Amino acid sequence: MAILGSVACADPELIASSDTDIREELVDPSFEEHIEPMFKSCLACHQGEAPDGGFDLTGDMYARLVEQRSIQAESLNLVEPGDSAYSYLWHKLNGSQSLAGGAGTRMPMGERWPQEDLDMVATWIDLGAEP
Repeated sequence: MAILGSVACADPELIASSDTDIREELVDPSFEEHIEPMFKSCLACHQGEAPDGGFDLTGDMYARLVEQRSIQAESLNLVEPGDSAYSYLWHKLNGSQSLAGGAGTRMPMGERWPQEDLDMVATWIDLGAEP
């Protein structure tokens, strides 16, 4: 098993694959292309005058997430570039927010995101959370 950031691939040959798109998506997710579209679904609750949890994602979503202090776990940033374990947003998505000193429930409410999406968010953060 090969590890790409925090993404595990059962087939190490995937890395050597000629399919560059798959390799780039696993190794270097882009905020604009991969991460932001996933978080747009959060706007249903996290926008407007009284966004859920006081967390507004409208406007420059990248600026609202990266290196911004969490309201629920004040010792953590929402996204700490280079370290998903110290990123409160990752804990909220993973359901481990209480272990990180936070509160509330896993996000999004309802159905959990697919593991591949969670892995992509963790990889993006661990690789520096570039715009």
